Amino acid sequence: MNPSILIVEDEQAMRLLLREFLEILGYNVIVAEQGQEAIDISRTAPVDLAFLDLNLPDMNGLELMQRLRAGGAVFPFVVLSANLRESFSGDVTPLGVREILEKPVDLDVLESVVKKILSTAAGDAAA
Repeated sequence: MNPSILIVEDEQAMRLLLREFLEILGYNVIVAEQGQEAIDISRTAPVDLAFLDLNLPDMNGLELMQRLRAGGAVFPFVVLSANLRESFSGDVTPLGVREILEKPVDLDVLESVVKKILSTAAGDAAA
């Protein structure tokens, strides 16, 4: 079964670009426009990796990651940010952040990040 990737992005053009690109690569893609929608999806759908925009209409990306983790989500996150300098202060790896990518996202970089994270996660699951 192909890995499932959750995209949490309120900007329609970015959401569509990511979805189409990841589907071409063969992944199952689930999309959410808001944080609460992502939380609801994570309770019912298998998710192997999530792309999160930092600025969502109903909550920020950090709050979303904390709420997903509190709800039992164990999948890794890739954060999408229009301004990396404003992304985070402090270490966010305990929340499951594996990469932070600046918008606009380079699709070659995105592909390599997805493959690296999913292969690492598969290796961890097999151990």
